[in-house]
Amino acid sequence: MLFRNSKNKRSLSWIFINSFAIFFAILLIFARVATVVNPEKFVWFAYFGLGFPFLLGVNILLTVFLIFNLKKIAILSLFAIGLNWSNIQAMAQFNSAEFDTNEKKIRVLSYNVNLFDHHGNISSEKGQTQQEILNFLAQEAPDIICFQEFRENLKDPSITQFLAQHVGLNYSSVSRHNKTVAFGNKIYSKFPILRDSLIRFENSNNMVVFADILAYGDTIRVFNFHLESIGFHKDDDLFYQELISAPTEVSGIKKGTKNLLRKMNTAYAKRAGQAKILAQLIADSPYQTIVCGDMNDIPVSYSYRQISKNMNDSFRKRGFGLGTSYGGVYPSFRIDYIFFSDRLYCENFTTIRVKYSDHFPICSDLKLTK
Repeated sequence: MLFRNSKNKRSLSWIFINSFAIFFAILLIFARVATVVNPEKFVWFAYFGLGFPFLLGVNILLTVFLIFNLKKIAILSLFAIGLNWSNIQAMAQFNSAEFDTNEKKIRVLSYNVNLFDHHGNISSEKGQTQQEILNFLAQEAPDIICFQEFRENLKDPSITQFLAQHVGLNYSSVSRHNKTVAFGNKIYSKFPILRDSLIRFENSNNMVVFADILAYGDTIRVFNFHLESIGFHKDDDLFYQELISAPTEVSGIKKGTKNLLRKMNTAYAKRAGQAKILAQLIADSPYQTIVCGDMNDIPVSYSYRQISKNMNDSFRKRGFGLGTSYGGVYPSFRIDYIFFSDRLYCENFTTIRVKYSDHFPICSDLKLTK
């Protein structure tokens, strides 16, 4: 009787483990589906994409355990992992960089500068963070900079003057502005800008700017985009931090969670529409193209799939590690990107971990091949 009970317990344990493996394999498959399902039509798949790193980790552990115990159900876990191979490559890379003195090299830097800390979230001394960012840019010496969440006083254009004098970026694109302040997205270039334009997304403060840049006798169209953010406020940040640190002590947990999900659902849907607009702009470009910006979404997403169509991802070509580009309150991986078209060659990609903003700047050396 004792032997039979022991055998029954082992059988029940394996039923539970197999069910657990099937469940998490299906969730990982849903993460793959999240890249092709438009959140404007059905938003909930997007959350499986958001949970991809966790789901992948669980499936890898389960696969190792099941193979070690010679269980056939491991095939399902392996299938789910294999189905997400492109997502794995977009999330983590282990490439080596190249550095040479090719004359047709273009150093591109993309940076969400969070208004140059206009609200004093990083430094209490007015203008300190802005000057630190400018000094950093002078040291990096990029040929093209794509700023998101840019801000400059039109009566005191010290940023534009500094970049021209100390970095050699004498040309700049249009940006949004009122009577006193330029803000939003802006492109600065060492090379002449032949044409530029700004496209605002409907019902949003977000936008895309493009500039046709004459570099080494060839015209390159550079896009600088910023897709919809979730729009969390300080109250949301506080609720989230309390929820993570002490979930049993949080008051109004149902209302707070519902509010967070409502904002995330809205942002996912808006980003999807904006990504399709940007993808069409890229497809219509008559020139070789560089696309930089803050997507506010990880690579396992519908937005990433739309924008990266027929484009090369600098991180996938030359990145190393996870490429995490957001350093704010919420957990994140890579949400800032540099894409490029086929006649350009990527030598390297770097996420530069300086803490002057809630984003890290990303940089890539690209060169013309023909």
